[in-house]
Amino acid sequence: MYDKHRGISGENPEHIHFLYETAFPRFQSWGYKVRVLRNADWDYVSLFHKTIEKSSYPDRIGQMRGFPMATMGRCWVKRDLKTRVLERFYEDDAKDAVTIVGICADEPIRLRSLYRQPNKRSLLAEYGITQAESKMICEDYGLLSPVYELSNRGGCWFCPWVKPAEWAAVPKELRAELIAMEESTENISGASWNPLRGRLREFH
Repeated sequence: MYDKHRGISGENPEHIHFLYETAFPRFQSWGYKVRVLRNADWDYVSLFHKTIEKSSYPDRIGQMRGFPMATMGRCWVKRDLKTRVLERFYEDDAKDAVTIVGICADEPIRLRSLYRQPNKRSLLAEYGITQAESKMICEDYGLLSPVYELSNRGGCWFCPWVKPAEWAAVPKELRAELIAMEESTENISGASWNPLRGRLREFH
């Protein structure tokens, strides 16, 4: 979630429209229950300005978070707004659940990471389905998200590593807002994560 107070999602707007207008109704018509999980306390905007209270690096304590370092899996957006929300859900409501993750047979690095985690499976890998085959299956069922016309993988539209085509698909007023947030950290020495200053403006 980008801003929970205004109801703005962190997913690409076209992907959100696809989920609510196409995918969710289709799943429900097949008898599956759909539930959207969110962090009740934080979103990207509030975490961006949050002061770091605990860190393995003492010099970061007291600094403002700023932009996430979205490389090598080190992304506090994924950790705090996605992974931990799912972990709490499993702890409270689904202790014995097995998570089915959409990783294909031809993604060995992602599969190695998946298999190190308990109670997680990839049916695509187990049935030997590749990324190209998975795309064809989604197309056959009318369930291929339009985000794949912009990128080979979905993600947060506000990520500093977002591709130009994805960035261009975001409403102009939100792009301007994110650039203003980036600029607000440029002269703050206490902004912990701002490794890609100016990158978003290159695409604006």
